[in-house]
Amino acid sequence: MDFRLTRVRAVEAGACFSLMAMGLVLTSASMVSAQTDYSLGQGAWNGLDGLLEIAASEGIDVRTPERLDVDSLRPEDALLLIYPTRPPPGSSIGAFLRRGGRVALADDFGSGGALLARYHVTRTTPAPGSPELRGRPELSIARADGTHPLSRGVSALVTNHPMALHHASLPPIFHLGRADDALVLTGAVGEGRFVALSDPSVLINNMLEFRGNRRFAANLLRYLSAGRGGRVYLVTARTELLGASSSNHTRARSLGEWREAFDRADLPPAAMRVLSLLFVALLLLAALTSLPRRSPYRVDELLPRALPGGGYAGHIAFFREQGRNLLYPAITYKLELERALVEALTLSPHPLLRDVLAALRRTSMPEAQILRLRALLLELDELVRREDLPPGPPKVSRRTLSRMVQTGERALEWLATHAEAR
Repeated sequence: MDFRLTRVRAVEAGACFSLMAMGLVLTSASMVSAQTDYSLGQGAWNGLDGLLEIAASEGIDVRTPERLDVDSLRPEDALLLIYPTRPPPGSSIGAFLRRGGRVALADDFGSGGALLARYHVTRTTPAPGSPELRGRPELSIARADGTHPLSRGVSALVTNHPMALHHASLPPIFHLGRADDALVLTGAVGEGRFVALSDPSVLINNMLEFRGNRRFAANLLRYLSAGRGGRVYLVTARTELLGASSSNHTRARSLGEWREAFDRADLPPAAMRVLSLLFVALLLLAALTSLPRRSPYRVDELLPRALPGGGYAGHIAFFREQGRNLLYPAITYKLELERALVEALTLSPHPLLRDVLAALRRTSMPEAQILRLRALLLELDELVRREDLPPGPPKVSRRTLSRMVQTGERALEWLATHAEAR
């Protein structure tokens, strides 16, 4: 049986795009109505009701608050920011990510640039040459690039006037015509994960008619929730998003109003001197508390999570949840385990199972351990094969997932321990 770092592929792009024959009409971004962009509850073609329907079908708790304080979020929560029209509070989002939170920013021409720049992601016009849907250049097709939970079961995404993302160390999850023009990037920030999508229209109701787009939306919601028991907060331009930077702005505005009232006051000279000193002290306090505690431009910010020989149990934080099907965490672990084996054994991408077993035997790993790892890899492959088959996804219990992780951990720890000898 093939051992490949691949995803369960959906119907290829040509079949997916046959939905156009059903009368699907896509309007260019320049004609989008500002009243219904990324709206909720209106059923507009460019709204997000379909995204909420996917979340409900996946059993993911998605909230759509009118007002949200980022500093109040728990590490198991997640943020999905859709086309912000005001810069998000970067320092608060950074702190949330480092605590273990997950954040996805879907933005092309909105105000998310500062948040992207915080993690050295640039946003440019894509180079010409992307495949097009029905010969329409604004409807570029992005191809999956590599193996990741976000691209599982998705071979292509249909976009609408996308931008291109670039980062020096992050390979694209999906790319446009040129391999370094990323549509989707993701990386680690502290204990959290940050996802950047350069075209929010991928997630609107009309675009979710494409099978690949719909599967990607489900993957994204799963990746953000990660089965950790938290909530995914969907934030649109109509959400008041608060955080450290927004509170500082409010405080600065209050001080400005206080100073204007102070200037208009008719007070004796001695009282004016006392109030002047007090005002200077307040300004100093505001300036000092507005300074970042730590520079966001750290070497390890928004880099791919290193895959050491052990420690996967810490990354698969799903064992706390009783009575939940842990199929998705098992498949996520499959991807990480396979990638770690390829790196540890210095194999070329997409090796066959026999090549992996041969490489393991060259390391002098005990045959009994090799056979246990082989059985695990076949078991994980079978889970992926059965995921979309009737009567429904296979069930993975907490005990089963724990056994899988322990088996994989022992093999990776053995390879790490014996690396120098090789």
